[in-house]
Amino acid sequence: MAYTYRFVNARGEVIYYGKTVNIDRRITDHFTKGHLPQECYRSVCKIEYQKHKTESDALIMEQFYISKYSPKYNKQGQSRDIPTIALEEGKWKLYKQIREVKPLQVQNTGFIWKVVAFIYFVAMLCKLLGLY
Repeated sequence: MAYTYRFVNARGEVIYYGKTVNIDRRITDHFTKGHLPQECYRSVCKIEYQKHKTESDALIMEQFYISKYSPKYNKQGQSRDIPTIALEEGKWKLYKQIREVKPLQVQNTGFIWKVVAFIYFVAMLCKLLGLY
């Protein structure tokens, strides 16, 4: 049995994929002896995993995810090629929630719509007056 795992940041973006045969030990190693920049570990909000029957399966899926999504902190396999083979992406299970993941939200949309309406009004006025 083996695992692929991923680190997700506050915006819900996957920033790192990895594989292991002992997920508890590997995650502990990451956050104690970590080989990634501290910025990576500080930005992790949740860790998710998938279970695979063999280590080879986990390795194939790890490379597939890295090649397909090019996460920020994976250096290996960041080719410009996108996989052309069809692999079924399994469901991710929560390993650990560190902080809340908050998808990026636009603030003050009322103001934005007022600006858009004003620009539209000015454009129509200019067209009506023959200024363009």
